[in-house]
Amino acid sequence: MRRAVSQKNVLAARQLHATPAISAEALKRSEVTAKTDPSVAKQYDTETPVSTQIDEFYSFADANRLCMLATQRGLPNGSNTVTRAMAVSKREGPDFYFLCNRHSQKVEDITKTSSRVNVTFVDGSQWASISGVAECTPGHQKIAEIYSPIVSAWFGDLGDGVHSGGADDPRMCLVKVIPDHIAYYVNTKGKVARMADMATAVATGKVAQTGVLREIKGSALEGARSGRGY
Repeated sequence: MRRAVSQKNVLAARQLHATPAISAEALKRSEVTAKTDPSVAKQYDTETPVSTQIDEFYSFADANRLCMLATQRGLPNGSNTVTRAMAVSKREGPDFYFLCNRHSQKVEDITKTSSRVNVTFVDGSQWASISGVAECTPGHQKIAEIYSPIVSAWFGDLGDGVHSGGADDPRMCLVKVIPDHIAYYVNTKGKVARMADMATAVATGKVAQTGVLREIKGSALEGARSGRGY
């Protein structure tokens, strides 16, 4: 059904633009650069206030608690990237907290290979990529604050009265991800409008613009983290 609707939109767009015309985005070969290429340049959001970009990033991350956490593995310099699904335990400003087993490979990756990590959220065609540094702290007092009984499912109760899978289990480790760069893409049109825009782009040679790409870094991140403002 989606394919049929898409073809119908393409045909309609071609009929609408039946008279040949030079695309407004046409460039000479020598003029196509990373800054002028419309397929790249049109994506970036240069109009939305930073405060709104940060607030909308928070909303997107909070609505998608399941993410992918990527760490570096392979001594001496982390030649392999390993990614696994993780549930966010808590977000404070731009920083993210996770709970995991201190004996897990991810903790060894962070503490022995590289503290550089990436957290990725995906929701349909929307996504967020968070790069930064991770800190691992077993027994941190914040564990009790963000602990949920469901976490025990991944630890089990070893029956010794100590390793119970509870917040005070010595295996429990707090992982804090401190971003220094956030990039995310959000749709600015509904599904039907996005399909129509893509069909028109195919028929006319223009570049579809169904959403915007945003970057948050530097002083904007520090302001969000400290509460001083954006």
